[in-house]
Amino acid sequence: MKTFLTDFKRSLSDWKFYKEIVTGQHPLRLWYAAILAVISSVVVTIVFTVLLYTVLLPKGKEYIIAHFPADLVATVKGGELSVNQPMPYKIVIPKENEKQDKKNKDAHTNFLVIDTNAEATLDAPSKYDTYVFANKTNIVAEKSKNEVRAYPLKEFPDFTLSSETIKNFFDSAAKYAWIVPIGLFFLATFGAFIGLLFTYLLAALLLMLIMKIASRSITFANAFKASMYAYTFIFLLNIVLTVLAQGSFGLISSVLLTDIIVCLFLFIPPTVVEAPKVPDIQ
Repeated sequence: MKTFLTDFKRSLSDWKFYKEIVTGQHPLRLWYAAILAVISSVVVTIVFTVLLYTVLLPKGKEYIIAHFPADLVATVKGGELSVNQPMPYKIVIPKENEKQDKKNKDAHTNFLVIDTNAEATLDAPSKYDTYVFANKTNIVAEKSKNEVRAYPLKEFPDFTLSSETIKNFFDSAAKYAWIVPIGLFFLATFGAFIGLLFTYLLAALLLMLIMKIASRSITFANAFKASMYAYTFIFLLNIVLTVLAQGSFGLISSVLLTDIIVCLFLFIPPTVVEAPKVPDIQ
């Protein structure tokens, strides 16, 4: 860890460090990228966990319960649907979505229409002005204007859907939600590491081209190492952007900024501030 911190600090401030890299004096340490990937995934996991417990679960529960009819109880048993309301039963799209829906000429008024006495034909969503239609034995869903799918209820397990079961579902989900951040951490670490290596690869190839244009020679290994350490600047900026929920730099911008940083260290000499001369005491 001491070596990582030393390289981390030198990559941000030491002109001599990059001179050592391009002349092959510094070894390739891929674990440097691995540690950056772990740090990145830790930050992403923490941000996601905070959002999960403060926004996604509570707001999702609040929104669905608020818009799910309190008097509706729908039960699927043995592949057949029964509802405690007169047919047809409609769940209208919330009013707050009307403004957005008006921009889409093909938008429907209803989210779900249930009619256990009707036939489940593929034109049912259009006929009932809904995205999802259900009869006694089938569900017909309109994924897009040109794609409609039918799902037999016999393929579903028995269940009961009501405001109470939805509340219980979210309560149970909150108890086991800790599993999601753990899985996210491992996936994010692997993904970040592969993404970093790919970024270094592209930055190294571009840096070799730049050095050739500048009539300077550099091997691919040294270009790769220089890119890996110069990316530390982009890494820190991405951490800040992630914490602020502002996204992150894309691949192309990361590659370009990385090479710009390397070139600044290689082509621009550091400014040396001389200490004022102290006059000799006679």
